[in-house]
Amino acid sequence: MSDWIKCSDRLPEEHQDCLVYYHEPSVNFPNLHFMTESSFYNGSFEIPEEVTHWQPLPAPPAE
Repeated sequence: MSDWIKCSDRLPEEHQDCLVYYHEPSVNFPNLHFMTESSFYNGSFEIPEEVTHWQPLPAPPAE
């Protein structure tokens, strides 16, 4: 897999699917972070959380 890219450095192409990394504030776990797949369109990711880093999805396995 490729390296994480800071959103402040560069954003994905429009309609690009990617793996995203974001912080989820929580009372019990203040430093909890998550990764999920998301699409980038209309200048933002499809998840409501603030994404801090992203990377392209890896190629699918060869059959």
